Amino acid sequence: MACKLLLNRQEVVQMRGGQDFIPFTAVSFICTGTGLALQTMMSNAVMAERAVLLTLVHLVAALALHYAVCLRFEMAPKHRAVLVIFLLTLSGSYYFGAVHADLLSRLGIVSAGLAALLGLSVPELLRQRDDLGMFDRLLAVSYVFGAGFAVLRACWSVLIAPDADIGEFTDSASWKLYLALILFFKLWFTVVVVLVALGDLLVSLRRQRDTDPLSGLLNRRGFHEQAAIRLQQHPGANWHLIAVDLDHFKRINDCHGHHTGDLVIQGLSGVFARHLLPGQIAGRLGGEEFMLMIDAPALSHAVTLAENLRRAVEETVWPDKAPVTASFGVEQVADLADFEVALRRVDMLLYEAKDLGRNRVTAASAALATISREPSAARPEAARVPSAAENLLAPAR
Repeated sequence: MACKLLLNRQEVVQMRGGQDFIPFTAVSFICTGTGLALQTMMSNAVMAERAVLLTLVHLVAALALHYAVCLRFEMAPKHRAVLVIFLLTLSGSYYFGAVHADLLSRLGIVSAGLAALLGLSVPELLRQRDDLGMFDRLLAVSYVFGAGFAVLRACWSVLIAPDADIGEFTDSASWKLYLALILFFKLWFTVVVVLVALGDLLVSLRRQRDTDPLSGLLNRRGFHEQAAIRLQQHPGANWHLIAVDLDHFKRINDCHGHHTGDLVIQGLSGVFARHLLPGQIAGRLGGEEFMLMIDAPALSHAVTLAENLRRAVEETVWPDKAPVTASFGVEQVADLADFEVALRRVDMLLYEAKDLGRNRVTAASAALATISREPSAARPEAARVPSAAENLLAPAR
């Protein structure tokens, strides 16, 4: 519960499955601890009298853990199967507790019911194992081992426990070991949940660090990091940069107000979201300047996307009917070593589009392609004031 409160206090962005699984895990741990404490203090006769209550406590613990895993890994709970297992286990516990007192049969039925409840989520977890992060994978593996341990408990109840002296069974070393192993699993699972929560917190803080709060796009730092990751992981892909600059954005702020300007920034991020594919990234470098990185078969395909974006910006009905257009520059990125220089080349193309009248797309020409790709290549001096994006990109140059 402390993890849940900490995550809420830090305003953690929504992660896979959210953090709602944490309270269910806490309920599972509390119920298991309560059941084990009661069983440790009770004699065989008292446990027979309280069989249904003890069974219900352990079933709630298993059910809470099942729902916790379903929430975390976005799986649909199997309500009908849960109901059937609940009724059968409670009925068997009542019969072998109140009607025909048989400790070992009752133990076997309860263990089988718990194993069945926990096992409901295992097949789907195994199918998702390759798509999970490190901490989520640890959580899934721990749960699967817990379900496997529940199966072993059921087998132990049927195959090994019958040889024990029933009168001294609850005081035997094997019974104490049985309870200790259950408690150990719950403690281990709790540690894993804490690790998952801390992992969520770290990922969330990194997202907040790398995200522009107004547009929801990557900020300059986040864009550079994500671009470097993609260029390293997919060196053979045809990556392209698309520089975007809103035309006369200051005029929009002056004539329609800064609130309208903010809405335009947010709306442009929506335009990007509708046109970009998974794996392609967009960032706001500052002010009204944006940068996209996409993988496309050829430069012409990247130019086509930029033209589609240009039309979408021009044809969108913006707040306060503000006239909004944008200029685009498109350039290819050879590899990670070429990235910083490619940023300068695409920036030159963007301002070429502006010099040609704005609201257009300019791609690398044969002459521009001959520009040196060495980091020492400097941008030609121009008689204009450096823009906000140029100032942001200055360290990269």
